[in-house]
Amino acid sequence: MEISGENEIKSGEKISFKISIENNNRKDINEASLIFNIPDVFREKVDLGTIKSGESVERNFETIIFGGRGKNLESRALLEYKPEGSSSFFAEEDFFSFVIAQSPVIVSFVAPEEARSGEEAKIIVKYFSQSDAKISNLFLRVDYPSNFEYKSSNRKPTEKNNFWSIGDLGPGEEASIEILGVLDGAGSEIMSFGALIGLRSGEDFLSLDETIGSLALRLPYLGLDILPKGERENYIASIGEEIPFLIEWKNNLPEIIQNVSLEAYLEGEAFDLTSIKVRDGIFVSKDKKIFWNQSSYKDFVSIYPGGSGFVGFSLKVKKDISLSTIGKNTILRIKASLKPGKSVPGFEEVKVSGDDEIEIPVSSSIQFSQKGLYFESSIPNSGPLPPKVGQETTYTISWSLANPLNDIKNISIKATLPAYADFKEVFVPVSANVSFDKTTGVLEWKVGTLQGGTGFLTPALTLSFKVGIVPSVTHVGSSPQIISGVEVSGVDSFTEKTLSASQNEITTDLRDDPQLDFMQKIVVE
Repeated sequence: MEISGENEIKSGEKISFKISIENNNRKDINEASLIFNIPDVFREKVDLGTIKSGESVERNFETIIFGGRGKNLESRALLEYKPEGSSSFFAEEDFFSFVIAQSPVIVSFVAPEEARSGEEAKIIVKYFSQSDAKISNLFLRVDYPSNFEYKSSNRKPTEKNNFWSIGDLGPGEEASIEILGVLDGAGSEIMSFGALIGLRSGEDFLSLDETIGSLALRLPYLGLDILPKGERENYIASIGEEIPFLIEWKNNLPEIIQNVSLEAYLEGEAFDLTSIKVRDGIFVSKDKKIFWNQSSYKDFVSIYPGGSGFVGFSLKVKKDISLSTIGKNTILRIKASLKPGKSVPGFEEVKVSGDDEIEIPVSSSIQFSQKGLYFESSIPNSGPLPPKVGQETTYTISWSLANPLNDIKNISIKATLPAYADFKEVFVPVSANVSFDKTTGVLEWKVGTLQGGTGFLTPALTLSFKVGIVPSVTHVGSSPQIISGVEVSGVDSFTEKTLSASQNEITTDLRDDPQLDFMQKIVVE
């Protein structure tokens, strides 16, 4: 058995393979089957039946193969059969290697040999048609290294930030996409980018050409890192929170830098600028800028090679923000820049600076309140007041939810009823998703999504429900619990931060019902 075909093929074009089989045995072979396979590309099985002694059989297989130039592939043919008079199967196989040597369209990278960590770099992806005919419905995908942060491109991506619909490309036509981004790393690393150009079939990408580009990542001339709470992790702020910041600086040059200054600009309406506290620096309110120089911070007079340190400040997020004063999905930004006041010997022709920028999303908060009522209730209550041993008295529990900013999803409120209490299956609104587990005594209200602005731009979301209690002799002279352990949870739809709130127990004391006097709150016999 032998496979024959082209050793060099063109990506995206139909190719054929011929399988030649000759039975050189003295006997016929029966139940013969042929499997032709190109891994991850093509597989087909053909039943050949009986091949007589001395007989030759040929089968042709056609397929279209996609991939980048230089890609090596291997096909395999497997023949299984039973020799006449045998009950066992035997097998023969053959392999055929080939390579994608040409492509109707070529993709390539143009990138700098090196880039500084934290600084913006431009990557250009070029593509060129080698086809004699127009190529339609082309797409381009760029795979970034994990520490590359996409900033912008001269053509808007079709999906996410790495997928473009190119459309049609005429014979000999050439075009490019310029991508700006920032690489972040420790330096002395090789960063690799991948580019694929081809067609799309449903969710599958059919590559006509592929390439890899790389550049060396170097340390920035001056290192600068803004660290919320001194941490390098992504930070999410809460309404009303005070956040301490450190800005770490370092001289990575082999020369001394002098008369250094550092500026940090604050962007975002949610900053409470009246709360700023700066160590060894000055806040300029009209520019929303914090400034350090050699006059306020002595370490900036001269920084020797490898020298490093920190400056610090703190400020608060406004505590009274809501959608009535600010938009959803609020982000706070801080941009900082470190520069020498004098040119650095040997580096006069380059921009010597250190820059950093961070974005801090502001998470919403669950604002939850509850009341226990007897008289001041939309649900009628019954039973003796004061509550009596062995007799049921019903009360209304009212819950209220508000949300100042972003939508909050998967909100659930859980509370525990004591053994002597009973959920009466009466609640308003009747459409609320309320359940009670009599075994555990857990009552749950599954809210779902609480829209931003609820309780601020629109009425608060409320639930009222009836609970009955039957006091025992151990409760005489006290105000027993009606509910306890109230816990609220949800997830901010913008920041994906888990939010929570809680409330204390409610007893028959019912402090929120002004019509109830003291003697009606204590259990009697």
